[in-house]
Amino acid sequence: SVLVIAGAKNNFAKSELNMLQSYLQRGGRLMCLIAPGAKTGLEGLLEDWGIDVCRHLAVCKNTLSGDDLPVAVQPTHAIGRTLGNSTILLGEPACLKAILPGGGVPPFETGDLLVADRDSWGEANPTRRPRIYEPSADISGPAVVAMTAESGGRVARDVLFRPTRICVIGETDFISNGILSSRANANREFFLSALAWLAGLDIPVASTMDTPVRAFSAAKRNERMKMLLTAALYLPLSILLLYAILTLYRRIHGR
Repeated sequence: SVLVIAGAKNNFAKSELNMLQSYLQRGGRLMCLIAPGAKTGLEGLLEDWGIDVCRHLAVCKNTLSGDDLPVAVQPTHAIGRTLGNSTILLGEPACLKAILPGGGVPPFETGDLLVADRDSWGEANPTRRPRIYEPSADISGPAVVAMTAESGGRVARDVLFRPTRICVIGETDFISNGILSSRANANREFFLSALAWLAGLDIPVASTMDTPVRAFSAAKRNERMKMLLTAALYLPLSILLLYAILTLYRRIHGR
């Protein structure tokens, strides 16, 4: 029902790419999880369907750990309707953007699926610390890290026709065991809902969460450093200072 390409790192043969293109043109369903920085030949195929995988990585100053990226699934898309604006956590995913098709494919529609907050951007130099947006080299935000493409989606259900559906997500680790074991995100529900949409299920996958899960990430890098210094330095020093004052007070008053 659905073909999943999860983090490919080696080049596809031309014959394999031709097979994939033929599969999609016949109403195929493809989920493509991108390994950031890898060049496999899928980039050209996805460009034919209006999705450009950029070399830039999506980053943001508002993070939980400094290296993750909280993103919101778009509730207007069928994939996000059951998630209630919950937060998805990714690492440093590849940025995606809509482009004009390369030709040779049926008419289709693209849409943004996962979008980071307005302070995010596409970083051209991911090893640079601290994160600083450079207009001359970086992509302005908000960064898009997951997109969909669909051809023939508006055809009536009673017509014998299978629409083509594609879902591209800019990284793979968001469904690793370690991430899925955390309840601070809705990654599992998002992944299953995306698979259900690709498979053409009429009823979306129901969320297993009682309430929307949100990962609050208001702290910027400098704010996290202040909190770390407060916890590791200022607070202990305050306790020592209070102890010294009490000791001195007791000596003065003979207690």
